[in-house]
Amino acid sequence: MGENTNQDDRSPLLPDRYPQQDFFVCDIFDAAPKGDMASMEHPIFSVSTKPDFTKRSYEHGNAILRVSPSPNGLATVHDRDVLIYCISQIMAAINKDQKVSQVVRFKAYDLLVATNSRH
Repeated sequence: MGENTNQDDRSPLLPDRYPQQDFFVCDIFDAAPKGDMASMEHPIFSVSTKPDFTKRSYEHGNAILRVSPSPNGLATVHDRDVLIYCISQIMAAINKDQKVSQVVRFKAYDLLVATNSRH
């Protein structure tokens, strides 16, 4: 962790990655949270570029999950990226035995670098 990846060893189809920083536990996209079967079976995040106001309900055994959109629409896959980033920050604090709060503050730059969105 924290070292530059040798670009010669990587597939030319993979995106360039920014070096990992100390504030980050792992590369959240190498952990493949986007590929987990539960979120593909029950997609609670919208992939639409326009606001999605569709109410959704998923059932599995005795459990029922109901997703109601806010006045701005359903959360998007971009919102999911922010959620995953926040979880990684909380886990980093827990692993360092730091106090964890219900409020997570971060700089947009750090999120963009972690999600490889900085251009």
